[in-house]
Amino acid sequence: MDDGASLGETLAYIAPMRALRVGLDARLHGRGLGIGTYIDGLAKALARREEVSEVVLLGSPSERAVPRMRGALADSSLGPRRLAALDLDVLHFCANVGWLRRGTVPHVLTVHDAIFLDARGRTLRQLAGRAAMRMLVPRSIAAAPTLITVSEIARRDLARLGSGDRAVHVCPHGAPDDIQPLAGQRTDVLVFAASDPRKGTTLALQTWEAALPELPATTRLHLLSAAGLGAEDRAYAARLPRTEVHGRLERSDLAALLGSARALLHTSTAEGFGLPVLEAMTGGTVVVGGLAPSVRWIAGDALAPRADEGLATSLVAVCCDDELAAGLRARGLERAGQFSWSASAQRHVAAYREAIASHQAARGA
Repeated sequence: MDDGASLGETLAYIAPMRALRVGLDARLHGRGLGIGTYIDGLAKALARREEVSEVVLLGSPSERAVPRMRGALADSSLGPRRLAALDLDVLHFCANVGWLRRGTVPHVLTVHDAIFLDARGRTLRQLAGRAAMRMLVPRSIAAAPTLITVSEIARRDLARLGSGDRAVHVCPHGAPDDIQPLAGQRTDVLVFAASDPRKGTTLALQTWEAALPELPATTRLHLLSAAGLGAEDRAYAARLPRTEVHGRLERSDLAALLGSARALLHTSTAEGFGLPVLEAMTGGTVVVGGLAPSVRWIAGDALAPRADEGLATSLVAVCCDDELAAGLRARGLERAGQFSWSASAQRHVAAYREAIASHQAARGA
C-alpha cells in the first residue's frame, strides 16, 4: 500500500468535516521565552481560522484573554479521562517534549532544534535541562504520529534525534504584528545576550569593542539580557563605554528598540529558528552576523555581508554607510513580509489533519 497516497485520500475526506478543537500544551505561554512567543502567535492565528472552532490552552500560566481560547490544565499524567472530558480533536505539544507513548487523543509534536545534543551549557540548570532533553526528545519523537519543526535547517537536524526518513512539517514563525519601523535617526546597536555559550555574548562584546573607535559618537550598544548574563560577560560589559545592559523589558519597550535600532549584532552559533532576527527585520533593523545556518536561511540577502576582516568591520559599515544600511533595511522588511502567522497556522492545521488521519488508521488496523 502507498502510505502517501492513502494518507492524502484520507486528508481529502477529513478536510470538509467539522472545525477542529485544538489543545496546545501552553505551560511556557506568557513567560517571555521564544517558545512562549511561538505558542502565543500560533494560538491567536489558529483562533482566526475557520478550520478551528476553539483553541484550548493547556496549563497556561497567562491570564491574557485570546478570542476563542480558554484556560485549562491537562497533562499526560492526568490520563485519558481528563482529556476525554476536554473533547479535543488534536493535542499539540509545542516545546520539544511530548508524550512518550501514543495516547487516546491524536497528537503532534514540535521539535525546535537539536542544539542540546552538542551544547552542554554552562550553569547547572542548563546542564540538567539538556541532559533531560537528550533522553526525552528522541522518545517523544518516536511516539508522535506527526512532527513539526520551525525551519528547513531544524528539519535536517531532526534526523540526529531519530526522525529517520519520516516527513516533517516545516512551519516557520510569523513576523510579529506589534513591531513597526519607527521614524527618526537610527544609531544604536542591539545584542540579545545570555549566559548560554552558544549565544556568543563574549564575541558580541569583543566585536563592539573593536568597532567602537570607528563608530559615530552617538552610537550606543543595548545588551538585552532577559535570560541572564554570565559574571564575566557582565563585568566585561561594565568596562566598555556607551554600553547599556538591560534585564527583562516590557514587550512595548523591546518593540520600540527593535523598531528604531540601526543594527542587531547576532552572534549566536546555533538556532532552530532565530526569532530575534525576524523581529529585527520586521522593525527595519539591519542584521549583522549570520553565524548560525538558520539565521542565514531566515535573513537571506538582507543579512549584512560578512567582511573578510570580521564582524567588527561589517558592523562599522552598517553603522556608517547610510546607503548600505538603507538597502539592507529594505531587503529585511521585504524578507520579513514573507513570514506570517496566518501561513504558519495553515501549515499547522495540515499537520493536525495528518495526525488525526494517522490516529484513525491506527485504531482501525
